[in-house]
Amino acid sequence: MKTLMSLEKYWLMGEDSLTLLMNSGIVFSAETISDKKRPYKIEGNIAVIKIAGSLNPRFHWPPYASSYNVLKDQIKAAVSDYQVRSILLDIDSPGGTVSGCEDLAQCIKQADKVKPVYAYTSGNACSAAYWTGSQSRYFAAGKTADVGSIGVICIHMDWTGLYKDAGIKPTVFRAGEFKALGNHLESLSSKAKESLQSHLDKTCGIFIETVASSRKKLKTLEAKAWAEGRVFLGEDAKSIGLIDRVCSRDELISHILKEANMDANQLRAQYPEACKDIEDGAKAEAASQIEEANKQTEAVKTNAAEVAEAMFGPEAGGKLKAALGANLTAEQITALGLTVDTASKPEKNSEQPDSEAKSRQAILEALQDNDQKGPVPGSDTQAKIDPLGDAIARKLGKEV
Repeated sequence: MKTLMSLEKYWLMGEDSLTLLMNSGIVFSAETISDKKRPYKIEGNIAVIKIAGSLNPRFHWPPYASSYNVLKDQIKAAVSDYQVRSILLDIDSPGGTVSGCEDLAQCIKQADKVKPVYAYTSGNACSAAYWTGSQSRYFAAGKTADVGSIGVICIHMDWTGLYKDAGIKPTVFRAGEFKALGNHLESLSSKAKESLQSHLDKTCGIFIETVASSRKKLKTLEAKAWAEGRVFLGEDAKSIGLIDRVCSRDELISHILKEANMDANQLRAQYPEACKDIEDGAKAEAASQIEEANKQTEAVKTNAAEVAEAMFGPEAGGKLKAALGANLTAEQITALGLTVDTASKPEKNSEQPDSEAKSRQAILEALQDNDQKGPVPGSDTQAKIDPLGDAIARKLGKEV
């Protein structure tokens, strides 16, 4: 039976855990979760997603292995679930493959922009498991939890002695200087060692950079203080900045439920910086929407005036353009008779009245449609925009 080691080359996992996994021979394929009503447990209004066992792109068999792809599907489902206000990543994993880890980390980051994502471990949140958990907004752990192990590992197995004893002499042909360097049929050359180490160092650099970008306290420290594959117990992990709190799972659940039910004023008081970021973003979005509505308004006005001029002559077109420039409504323009004034119309034959009526109706409909496009600058509609309140309501899935 094949082992996972033969399927993935680089691992974000401790050596002992990796050896155990190699000996287990797990090759179970990820089973579909689409036939289930919900692929996660609900506690209150919290979607609890378990990240357990070795992490990899394809195989999902909790608690022994978890698939990055399945976990992404679960997170996306929770984001779309109207009954879910927050997401909790319940982690107990020694790590896993490099392949797929960054995608899951980005998925968590994006999900947190819609609904708050938290992470918790009472066992292990090491290597790849910590990489993913670090992308949540709030990470808590138990006192005896193992946290960290930030680094990358690759194990080379030299089987040349075994083959020699068996009377087998493999010959490797390659086109490409670096093709398949470090395979188990050859002794590890200095070139192969240098190439593999360079790859590991670059991957570890991405790991460290990603973690530091989400954990503000770590930015002020040298990576050697918290990376280099070191594992920390709960209190030490909190002290150095890898996590935010040491507590029980129940305490974290209570904390999440309390935050999920805060109103806008409470959120502003407790999280002023985060709320300011949300409010600034919402204001920018609202300004963009108003600008787009103004563009659509001007386009409708221009189009209506051009049609009026083509159908009824320059004088009628000029009158309509002036009325639109004064921000008169469709009803006001109709009351003034500007869309049906035939005094300045060019001569038309008797076969055209239906066409003219249709054209006037089209203009009127365009004007009425314009009234529904969006807020007009200076109007009451614009003054009613509450960026922070609206943004928080969207994040929490409720009215505030």
